[in-house]
Amino acid sequence: MKISLITFITLATLSPPLTKAYGVQGLIIAYITANTMGTLYGAYIVKRNFQIEFDKKSTAKIYLISAASGIPPAILLNSTLLHEILKIAAGRTLYLITYLTLMPLTKTVAPTNFKKLNT
Repeated sequence: MKISLITFITLATLSPPLTKAYGVQGLIIAYITANTMGTLYGAYIVKRNFQIEFDKKSTAKIYLISAASGIPPAILLNSTLLHEILKIAAGRTLYLITYLTLMPLTKTVAPTNFKKLNT
């Protein structure tokens, strides 16, 4: 409940000024910021109440790979004359291929992780 409240208050506070200043991009920034604040609070509560530590290195790798995977579709979407639906489908496919290629190359996900899932 508290996580949702923090997310809502952050979104309600940031959305109007960012949307007015930057349009849809500002709303996206407000949404990402609000969810980040809620997630950080949730991580803090989990760490404090259950003494669970997060693997910061793997988490950082996952975020970097996710961001890097968005670059090729962004270039594709801005540089082609395809119909919008085709751009979305091609961008989605390119993102997925890039993401699934980078995960094992950076050793973020190893075969042992999959073995743990089966048990």
